Amino acid sequence: VAGLIFLMVFLALPALQRSQRDMQRKQDLLIVKEAVEQWMMDHRVNITHNDKNLMKIRDDLILDTKYDKKKSKYFQKELVTPNGGEYHFSVARMVNLNPTTTCSNGKTCFDESFSKKYTGGILEFININFGTKCAEDGKIEIVGLQDRPYTITLALENAGIACLDS
Repeated sequence: VAGLIFLMVFLALPALQRSQRDMQRKQDLLIVKEAVEQWMMDHRVNITHNDKNLMKIRDDLILDTKYDKKKSKYFQKELVTPNGGEYHFSVARMVNLNPTTTCSNGKTCFDESFSKKYTGGILEFININFGTKCAEDGKIEIVGLQDRPYTITLALENAGIACLDS
């Protein structure tokens, strides 16, 4: 009996740990969203219509990169991945993005699982995608640039993609 209990705990523990790490990733997405909103208020720009601002927001928000170890003033706390590493950021304007697919509602979507495959399954890769909104699991709908729509996505360890809308 003790052996069976030990075996069940031994098998359940890794799944619980993965779930806790995914929970932290989702909380970190909320912090990134607050930073994006604060940046847009501070700069009073509609960044979806100006490519120069896309690069500026990327440079201002990125915490750490290989080339520049500066910290962003827009994050209320230093973001550290659940594994103790650093997040990597991608900022994009997604109007005519490939590969596209059709969502169940018939709209044109981008399959975010492609990003997960492209990055080699790196879980610390946060995508800020302007001109999009969250769609069904693993997909973001390409909606264009009106009303400053954007999504923030991140691959999860247990499976799937976490997605936040603007």
